[in-house]
Amino acid sequence: MPNSGILIVPTWDLIVIVGFVFFIVYSLILQKDKILTSLVAVYVSIVVTQTLGDKVAAFFMGNNFIGNFWIKANLDPFWVKIGLFFAIIIFFAIRSDIVVNMKKDNNGSILMNLLYSMSYAAILVSSVLSFLPGPMQNSFILQSRLANFLYLHQTWWVVLPVILLIAGGYLNRGRYNRNSSIE
Repeated sequence: MPNSGILIVPTWDLIVIVGFVFFIVYSLILQKDKILTSLVAVYVSIVVTQTLGDKVAAFFMGNNFIGNFWIKANLDPFWVKIGLFFAIIIFFAIRSDIVVNMKKDNNGSILMNLLYSMSYAAILVSSVLSFLPGPMQNSFILQSRLANFLYLHQTWWVVLPVILLIAGGYLNRGRYNRNSSIE
């Protein structure tokens, strides 16, 4: 008798949700200073990957040379860009001397940390979507409502952390001024 069980096939939405939740949990585990430093790392990584991603991919496909050195590999440019993107974030997080320093008494609310974490996850996932080749990106966006939402609002995911930093600065300044006037 054949198995009449239900076959569950994960959708792209599930994969996007898992990635999103992973990045939110990861950034919530970090302290606020590290979240903000990680956001800076993402911005640096986006700029470098957008600027050099195609050139690095061409190098790994044997089309570009560095001196007399080249690599002939059968790598998809998407995976080269993703590797470059995350390598820069990891290297920046491990080796960077940049630390976003927050005042000890202004660690921020749990809500602000959650908003920073969500914006961190959104900018990472939407950046990965932007590196997909056109036909693959279109197919992915058509198959996933979440990917479509993230892609359509990509500009907001890039701008949102900046807005949060400015708003957080005003909120913290107001709290700091109220606390200092009591003393």
